[in-house]
Amino acid sequence: MISAEFCCAHFSIRRFYWPQLGHNRETKPMRFMFFILVVALSLAVPTFVSSQEGNQIDIRELSRRCESQNDIERAFCLGYVSGVARQVKWNGLAYKDLTNLHDATIIAFMAACPSTVVSDEATLQVFKDWAKNHSDQGGSDAQLGVMNALVAMWPCNQQSK
Repeated sequence: MISAEFCCAHFSIRRFYWPQLGHNRETKPMRFMFFILVVALSLAVPTFVSSQEGNQIDIRELSRRCESQNDIERAFCLGYVSGVARQVKWNGLAYKDLTNLHDATIIAFMAACPSTVVSDEATLQVFKDWAKNHSDQGGSDAQLGVMNALVAMWPCNQQSK
């Protein structure tokens, strides 16, 4: 025999999860619940992102990981440097396409324009060498350190366009 709870649960499932009933008052509660879910998730994401801000590493810490004997630490370093390097190289490609001199001047500070394809290992070595020569900037953000190393090695200028 079917209980009263099963009948009520079956009716509410059919009411909320069968949208083929059309745009009538039976589907409005489901759309409202979906809207509430979207709002709740959008409010939760900035909280998660802001909690990660305290975990940024500096140039000194990234250099330590790059020189470590631990394979995981070195893999982290290679991934970090190559990730930032890709963005800086993409900025270099964008720089080459810019025709406005003002925009080109601004983006040149964040862009590397190597003349040939550069491997991730070579990029890593450029960062390591730069970090050794600029130990006074060890407390700065590691992303800025990688960017500064690449821009110093392969600066974008009018000749690279």
